[in-house]
Amino acid sequence: MKKKITILALLLATMVTISCPGANRNVSKGKTLTVAMQNPKTILDMHNTQFFIVMSMFDHMVQTLYEFDEEFNVIPLLAEDMPTISNDGLLYSFKLKQGITFHDGSPLTTADVQFLFERMFSPDGIGISAASYDMILGAKEFTAGKATEVAGFRIIDDYTFEIQLEYPFTPFVHNLAMSYAGIIPKQTFLANQKDWGSKVLVGTGYYKLHSYHPTAGVVLKVDENYRDGRAPIDTIEFRFIDDESTALLEYAAGNLDIVDLPFEQYQDYASGKFANDIHHWSRLGTNMIIANFDDPAFSNPLVRQAFAYAIDRDAIIEQVYKGLLDRVDNFLPEGMPGRNPNIKLPSYDPVKAKELLAQAGFPEGVKVEAIYRSTNHSDGQFWTMAQAQAKEAGFDITVTAMDRAMQVELMNSGKIPLMVTGWSASYLDPDDLFYTFFHSNWSHLKSSNFRDAEVDALLDAGQRAPISPERDAMYERVEKIVVERDLAVYPYSNTKEFNLIKPRVINPVRLNGIYHFWTTDIQEN
Repeated sequence: MKKKITILALLLATMVTISCPGANRNVSKGKTLTVAMQNPKTILDMHNTQFFIVMSMFDHMVQTLYEFDEEFNVIPLLAEDMPTISNDGLLYSFKLKQGITFHDGSPLTTADVQFLFERMFSPDGIGISAASYDMILGAKEFTAGKATEVAGFRIIDDYTFEIQLEYPFTPFVHNLAMSYAGIIPKQTFLANQKDWGSKVLVGTGYYKLHSYHPTAGVVLKVDENYRDGRAPIDTIEFRFIDDESTALLEYAAGNLDIVDLPFEQYQDYASGKFANDIHHWSRLGTNMIIANFDDPAFSNPLVRQAFAYAIDRDAIIEQVYKGLLDRVDNFLPEGMPGRNPNIKLPSYDPVKAKELLAQAGFPEGVKVEAIYRSTNHSDGQFWTMAQAQAKEAGFDITVTAMDRAMQVELMNSGKIPLMVTGWSASYLDPDDLFYTFFHSNWSHLKSSNFRDAEVDALLDAGQRAPISPERDAMYERVEKIVVERDLAVYPYSNTKEFNLIKPRVINPVRLNGIYHFWTTDIQEN
């Protein structure tokens, strides 16, 4: 049995220490890093997507007011310091660092920060993650077209501004460190709206957009004039390769520096010539099955209970994930505040599952469709195995592979009956995961369609409550409801990622699933 340690400890243990920007670096011309990546099939604009794949490219170019360090502490990036917060938790006062310019030479000012929220809440096209920020006073009125400005954003001068919240929101500053809150130059965006995220993307980051091709990939070039000293690597090439086998062959041929290592290939490479190239990364996340509460069968609590007995999670972890993951019953990852230590899901028992289906009025069994992304081979293997297990328990699962863009569109519309997903929190606060999946305002976006008045009330209260044991207890109660009582989610393992990385790559960083290469270097021969 593998020794279990907290997810945070794993993150710290598996990461290489990040060097400080501006430190002495071995900088030379002509260093190129090539990274294989699945095609997100969307432009480079966090206004429209929640993909970690896009963040891995976007974050090299566009920066936020704050960022997370390797321990998930929030630290200033474009802001001069942490904000001053009023005693009632409603008014945040900020100062920008002075002298920062965008890649096009225009100065960063508070007008650009204001534009972030005007665009995010725009009635012409609200940002996909706007709900993570709509506690700002006047945001909803601005989106509804009832106001010409976001009332809660006040410019004092070019470098000082205030944000007034409608209600206290404990993790607000954490949200300002997420990629969705990246600051872009207002006037440059307005002059290039049609090409934004493809031909044009301007920020304050270590790298500039050189080229974007919807099928080939993305090329970034270092900003030679970056304020704290340029990054060591001159060019980063993110190559879109959806087929994992093709990517591995390209790596073996010496054409790639970094490639994902699938679970099914891990043992072969661990015992082969590339064994020393394997890097392990843990994430603040959980692998899980989500059942749609709007499905005619899964709206029945006895059917959901039966399904919990229908899947042998231990066997799946051993065979699909090659024993590289640990089985979990909790929705929240280890190390997350508010994680309930007493959560327990049923063990595999197909006989018990059939009995429950009969009690639910389905003596002949239940038919349901599971949908997964065609490029995710592990998910395909998961459903092949789960399909056979569930059949013995009375569930007839039709498995459908779907293009990423189509799958995401269907998921966001709340129409996927059954899916397996791995999801990571952006930071160490339970609100980031719970609200996203189980608040009635958001649950349709994960095709959960879970709605519960008590859970909504607890999640709303948790957002407003100060960090305390009482707040943790609220989230422990939520986890008890959504996992044990209502079986709105079926967690089965923690989340990890594996890369093959060429030895010439020095200090590669993948923090919680997102590549950060601005402190990475290449050892030249």
